Amino acid sequence: MSGAGAVTSGARLADEAAIRAVLASYCRAVDRADTELLTSCFWDDSSVDYGGYKGPALPFCPLLVDAIKGWGQTHHQLGQTLIEFAGEASALVETYVTASHFPAQGQGDEMTYLGRYLDRFERRGAEWRIGARVIVMSWTRLAPVSHDPQGGAVAGLRSAGRKPDDPLYE
Repeated sequence: MSGAGAVTSGARLADEAAIRAVLASYCRAVDRADTELLTSCFWDDSSVDYGGYKGPALPFCPLLVDAIKGWGQTHHQLGQTLIEFAGEASALVETYVTASHFPAQGQGDEMTYLGRYLDRFERRGAEWRIGARVIVMSWTRLAPVSHDPQGGAVAGLRSAGRKPDDPLYE
């Protein structure tokens, strides 16, 4: 393993870009409740540890999408990502995440989750996907609803939605 700031080859930069694209696709899939995109982030034999669920990733994906649909909106924001390659086709990836959850019908508390994704990525052929994921929580925050969709600068903005109703799919 190289130290922090070591010069990376062009091939490794391409690998890093592919891994980051999977991480971004995962967030899009969760926030848009897109089961097909979500399952494409994992290999068929991947595993996940989400605390209450520990097991195969693919059966978990539709369960996660159903749980997300229970919220009015969600927004997953990725922070720094550290990628440590463990050979040509494996990487240990730590990604900081902030996930905001707005209640359905604006009733109840907003929940913000701060934590990390600890992933083992695998390259098979020319494609990187998650081979195993563990969710690590730093903390969560519950707060009364504060969203005002008609307030000031946000009045008139289009609202996010789930697939296929989000503006992304137009």
